Amino acid sequence: MEARYGDVTDPAALSAAVSGTAAIVHLAGLVHLTGAAAADEGAYQRVNVGGTAATVAAAREAGVEKVV
Repeated sequence: MEARYGDVTDPAALSAAVSGTAAIVHLAGLVHLTGAAAADEGAYQRVNVGGTAATVAAAREAGVEKVV
């Protein structure tokens, strides 16, 4: 297993991260923000929902066999 790091909202970073992999364990996400950042519900949507969708799309495009 190899960890790969990147921004799930950046298509180029995702493409590079999934390249040459057979499986992905997707752990990226925003959790438990406090203060002013907690008010930015759009960030949760962008990263947790949009980032997951983008990760799955990049995996499909790269022919990744399994996404968890």
